[in-house]
Amino acid sequence: MSLAVLRIAGRRLADDLSGQADPRSLVLAIPRRGAVVARQVALRLRLHVDVLPVTPIVVAGPSGVEATAGALAMWGTPVLDDDLRRHLEVDDDGVATALALARVRLGARWARWDGAAGHAGAAGAAPPSLAGVPVIVVDDAAISGLTMAAAVDGARARGATRLVAAVAMATPEAVERIRGRVDAVVTLELVARHLAASRHAAVAHHIHPPIDDDDVGSMLRDAERAAAEPRAS
Repeated sequence: MSLAVLRIAGRRLADDLSGQADPRSLVLAIPRRGAVVARQVALRLRLHVDVLPVTPIVVAGPSGVEATAGALAMWGTPVLDDDLRRHLEVDDDGVATALALARVRLGARWARWDGAAGHAGAAGAAPPSLAGVPVIVVDDAAISGLTMAAAVDGARARGATRLVAAVAMATPEAVERIRGRVDAVVTLELVARHLAASRHAAVAHHIHPPIDDDDVGSMLRDAERAAAEPRAS
């Protein structure tokens, strides 16, 4: 998916969400490509938007083979693929080490979005309360579902009420992993896992220059300013 395709996907997701989006809803973008999609959702629905950083939990078995066996979001608890962990023979110490590294990465990324939108703050800023807030968590794709699962768990931990997971492309396995954690899953396309992984891996080759953290902050600030403008009567 090029940037243009991601933008189109965001507008299409917004149209699919329009019938169930509460005007008080907050859009939470999973960076980085998810921010492109989330920006379009927020702009089209005139909703406030913010960032929800998520990082992979990368484990290594006795053979030294590394794999992503989970994900961790800001404010949430880790979501692990226990089957993969057992397959790689990763013990509790290995998981603990991977989690410690993931938390360091998350803290560093959170600090980079200094005021990216409504809630994102500088290093050490208190996490936002989402108590009573309907939340739409947006990403460009859900392949294993681990990233989105971690994200919605993080939002729920901060008190979000109605939770919707919105992705441009998803696998049936991902939807199954996410479904029990949210009130609704909205996706434009269900794709077999091997095809989804291939298409997702090709995205980077079609986006030049790559999206960086500064781009994410700029996109979300732009959408947040639009949401703050008075609505036409």
